[in-house]
Amino acid sequence: MRVVDPALPENPANPNTYPKSGYRFVAIQWKITNTGLEELKSDQIYSTHIVDDHGEWHLSVLAHIAAGACFPSDVKIPPGESRLGFLVYELPLAAKANTVRFDGDYDKPVGTWKLT
Repeated sequence: MRVVDPALPENPANPNTYPKSGYRFVAIQWKITNTGLEELKSDQIYSTHIVDDHGEWHLSVLAHIAAGACFPSDVKIPPGESRLGFLVYELPLAAKANTVRFDGDYDKPVGTWKLT
C-alpha cells in the first residue's frame, strides 16, 4: 500500500481539480485482487474510508492526481484478476491520516490498516 500525502492534482493549471478550501488530497494506492467467483464492481471497490487523528471518517472522492492512475468510477474486476489504482480522500489540512478501513460487503471481511 502506497500513501501519497499530500496528493497533487493531475492538472494543476485547472482550479477545479483542487480539493475544497482548507483541505488536501490524500491518496492510497490499492492492489485489489478478486478472489471470489463474481465480478467486483465500483461500489465494492469504493467501500473505504480514512479515519484521522480527530476520529473523523473521510470517504473516497473522485479526483485525478499526479501520482498515478485512479480507479475509474465504473471499475470492474473479473474473478481471479487484480487491478492497481489510487483511491483519493479529502482531509482537512490540519488532520493526520491515522488508519484506512475497507468496509467489506455483506459477506466480506472488514480490514483496517495503520498509516504511517
